[in-house]
Parts: sequence; C-alpha cells; structure tokens
Amino acid sequence: MAATCYAFDSLVPSWLAEDPGYVAALGEHLVARVELQGWEVVAGPAVTTVDDCEAKIPVGTLLLRAEVMVEEYDIDMADDMFGAAGE
Repeated sequence: MAATCYAFDSLVPSWLAEDPGYVAALGEHLVARVELQGWEVVAGPAVTTVDDCEAKIPVGTLLLRAEVMVEEYDIDMADDMFGAAGE
C-alpha cells in the first residue's frame, strides 16, 4: 500500500480565506470528490495558504490548497497472466 496526496487550489478574496466555514467547506468538498471516485481518505483534509506559487496572485486574494491523503494498493500483475499478446 502507498499513500498518495490529492489536492486542489482555490483563489479566494483574502477575507474569505479567514472564514472558518469556507475553509471547512473547501476541505469537505475535496473529501467528497475523492470518496466519490472510490478512494478511502486516510488523512486530512488540510487547508493551507500557498506562499510559493509561480503565478502572480492578484492583490487582495490568497491561494488556498486543500489536501487529503488516500491509500492506494500496489498490484503487481505478471505479463504472462494475460498471455504474450495481451489476449
């Protein structure tokens, strides 16, 4: 098993980044998206401010990043399992 981080960014007005309701909803939205795809969330959500972004952030806005960790199962399938031609 391996843990993988899934994240998305949200550009918001700086006052909205301080709203605990919005921050919680952003994290819950990511959890719902990941679970809808069939992943099991093992850690998170965590919502943080992105400071090291190459893009120019407009004045009065902040870039927030929501992250969750999910578990992935590593499956090693032998090539000969399906035949030489992949039949």
